[in-house]
This record gives sequence, C-alpha cells and structure tokens, in this order.
Amino acid sequence: MLNSDELQDIAINQYFGNVDKKNIDGVLATLNKDAAINIVTDNLVHSGSLEIANMLQGYFQSYHLLWHGNFKKIVDVNNQLIVLKFDWKITDINNQEESGSNVNVFQFGDKKITKIWIYMSTKDNPLK
Repeated sequence: MLNSDELQDIAINQYFGNVDKKNIDGVLATLNKDAAINIVTDNLVHSGSLEIANMLQGYFQSYHLLWHGNFKKIVDVNNQLIVLKFDWKITDINNQEESGSNVNVFQFGDKKITKIWIYMSTKDNPLK
C-alpha cells in the first residue's frame, strides 16, 4: 500500500511531470497496463496501454506547450485514491493558448495508477 506522499508523488510529479514533458514512456510507467482514463465530461474512455499511448501521442503532437500546476489535493490512503484540482495551460501548434482547471480522481492498485476520472472545465476535449 502506498502512503500519502507516494500517492502524491506518482500523481503529481511522475504522471503530470511526464505529461508536461511530453514523455509517453514516463506517463505509461505510472499506469497499470490495464489502466483506464475516463474523461467523464466527454463520455470517453481510453483503456489499456496502447489506447492511452495513442491518445497521449495525439495530445502531445497537437500542443507544443503543456503545463499543469497549482495542485490542491485530497488523499485517501485506505482506499488508495487521490483527488487533484489543478490549473492547466496549453499552447497549440498555432500558438493559440487555452487555460482552465480540472479535477482528476486517481485510483491506485499494485503501486500504479489503475483508473483516472477526468472532469474538464473546457467543452473542447484535447484528449480525444
């Protein structure tokens, strides 16, 4: 079982740290091979390493600058969950900038992320 610091480190520093660096292998290393990412506000689910890698590749190719920060968290060690509210800023290949804030719920199993539920503040989902 992961402790509070470990849950936060994986979700914030490893997962989002690698998203911001556009490091697909680093992101996938935080996930169980059968993980699922559910974009709740778009009724869309990406399941398994291949689907998630394909989603990330499209996201990384569409935006040349990614930033996630100002994290606020609720950690439930007993249930291996962490809820993150955070701000984000993305700049696309045409230098158009978007920003907002999201809430993600991370579930862990076997010391890796097994599920992520994403609640987006934007109507245009960049993770399609």
